Amino acid sequence: MKNKIISLVILCILLLAPLHTVYSYDIPTERDVIVLFDASGSMDDTTSTGERKIDVAKDAVNKFLHELTADDRVALIVFHGCSGIDVEAEFTYDHDSISESIVDIESEGKTPIEGTLLYAWEYLKNYGDRSHLWYIVIFTDGEETCGGDPCSAVDVIVSESHTYVNTPVFTVGFLIDPDSQAEKDLKCIAQKSGGEYFPAPDPEELEEALKKVVEEIKDSDGDGVPDNLDECPNTGKGIPKMFIEDNGCIECYDEYINCASSLVFLCLPPVASLPVNIFSNLCAMAHASEVNNQAGMIAHLIVFAVDLVTFGKAGDIKTVAVKCIKDTVLAWLDEHCKNMDAGSCAHKIFNEVIDVITDTGRSVFAVLVHSPVDVYVYDENGNELSLTSDEIDTGVFIQFKDVKLILIGDASGKYRIETRGQGEGTYDMDIKIVYNGELIGSREYTSIETHSGKVDTYTVDIQGNIVTIEKEDSDSNIFFFFILVIVIIIVLVVLVFSREYFQRPPRKPAVRKRLRREPGRREIPLLEVHKAKREDAGKNIVRIDKKTRERLGIKKGNYVYIVGESKAKAKVASAHKEDTGKNIIRMNKKLREKAGVNFKDKVKIEKAEEDDA
Repeated sequence: MKNKIISLVILCILLLAPLHTVYSYDIPTERDVIVLFDASGSMDDTTSTGERKIDVAKDAVNKFLHELTADDRVALIVFHGCSGIDVEAEFTYDHDSISESIVDIESEGKTPIEGTLLYAWEYLKNYGDRSHLWYIVIFTDGEETCGGDPCSAVDVIVSESHTYVNTPVFTVGFLIDPDSQAEKDLKCIAQKSGGEYFPAPDPEELEEALKKVVEEIKDSDGDGVPDNLDECPNTGKGIPKMFIEDNGCIECYDEYINCASSLVFLCLPPVASLPVNIFSNLCAMAHASEVNNQAGMIAHLIVFAVDLVTFGKAGDIKTVAVKCIKDTVLAWLDEHCKNMDAGSCAHKIFNEVIDVITDTGRSVFAVLVHSPVDVYVYDENGNELSLTSDEIDTGVFIQFKDVKLILIGDASGKYRIETRGQGEGTYDMDIKIVYNGELIGSREYTSIETHSGKVDTYTVDIQGNIVTIEKEDSDSNIFFFFILVIVIIIVLVVLVFSREYFQRPPRKPAVRKRLRREPGRREIPLLEVHKAKREDAGKNIVRIDKKTRERLGIKKGNYVYIVGESKAKAKVASAHKEDTGKNIIRMNKKLREKAGVNFKDKVKIEKAEEDDA
């Protein structure tokens, strides 16, 4: 019996092989890299070494630029306020020119991470070369402070990448507290986009973090082998490193193809159009068989079934293939769980499955129930997932005795799990959520009492790398329902016995008196402070548009006082064309410091007397 089962497993593996499908394509060698430089006000703070953060960052970014290759086009975007997002250097192969641009960067303003990501994405769409690989690199020392949601910005990039170029975002947290909102945002950005997050908790580690980013950028397919040494540039992320040779090729790929090609297929045609990382699963099964790890082999086989359901083309081929795998798994469980509790045996396989999922970088929603209950899963629209029917486009359902295993690949959104009692007793439930190989949610419920007809409800909300798992309290739901009914009855009684409430005459609207401004009195506007452009650096001038000058009663060439915490005197000049009608005043840093005002502050302007000028 044992040999028969092992033969069935191996036969199933080989029969499912895509016969002559060789997944290969040329990955571009040239790259477009956008560096997003945090120049917010907090970057002016000093580090433990006494250096300003912005100076440490400038040195680190310069070294980062020199680590890139001559084939890499680089652009530099600086963010230093909610509306202060500027392209400091357009796309260029001249990395030294970007280093020169970095020298003059000053720190001021807030931290608009969402706005900067969207700005960079628009720039890439307009000026990026679609024959190149695209990357975004952002480092920051703090969280979003302009009211944005950085993770939602990544959703836009990911959704539009299919039309343009897939664009991983690499994030670096510079002197950011672990588990802070800032770090959670940066991790979310990286995970959703296919990039990676690198913490830099010390000044000297910023350079090292950016060096790791360069290593990732130079490894296009994510197999751990740099592009210049990679003879198989299509290996793909998620394949265990144990199956990848130094030249970037999968160890058992050729042997697998040769073996599958030599077979005479007896019952199943090949299943085509599966992602290349499924080959890694087959290699892993072969390896598990070699070391006599049968539980590991069965776990890989189950994950292979999840891949078939999630990625394989719909149709009879897939249905038969998954049924073949499930029958194999059940035969193995029946043989190997004779002398042990079904729940313990299934739990061992469940843990092996989770290990496979995390090792291979997959995203799966998994549920194991050991109980006298039936289990149903619904999506966020209330539709039941047909896991037990022949339509297997949603997930894999395996039942062994009174144990149920449910696996849904690439799950996202809200799910509702219902258990319905089939008799008196207790049940256990284990829920696990894996996202890109990381276990992000896990909840075990043990000895939950049930009886015939009793319904328990569990909710699972998966939003990227953020997940919540909750069990609804059935008794409390009934209690709150009765409370709601009582409240409604009381409200109705009050309304019925207060009929005069409905007969009350309507109030007359109050007459509001319009205040008149005294004749001859001029309303003095407050102007918003903006940064002067480079040509005004060191000049004792402020720029105000013509309409605002007329309201203030001043002319071009007059001297005025800028009134903040203190006063500063400057000469009035014409505003730039793009500032017309914006009610702003531009002045350089020296004048802002003298007047005691900051970027975006509102200031009062007073005309200086002639003898003061």
